[in-house]
Amino acid sequence: EALLASVPKLEEKTARLYSIEGQPPALYNLPPGCSFAPRCPYVMDVCREEYPPVFNQGEDQTAACWKLEGGHRLEEFHD
Repeated sequence: EALLASVPKLEEKTARLYSIEGQPPALYNLPPGCSFAPRCPYVMDVCREEYPPVFNQGEDQTAACWKLEGGHRLEEFHD
């Protein structure tokens, strides 16, 4: 979601692009679970414990997020 929100839109003038607060984890010392868990607005307990599996989201589109478990779609979480 944050990646999509960071894409500039030609029809809108903004002073600053959307970004995720905080810093990504150090690659030499990755924590357990999803790397985005400390900065994700949708974080759940499982996110901090296990890396999510990859879910198919359509033709040539996949995503690794526990929110997609049970057949949920990325579109359900967009504003």
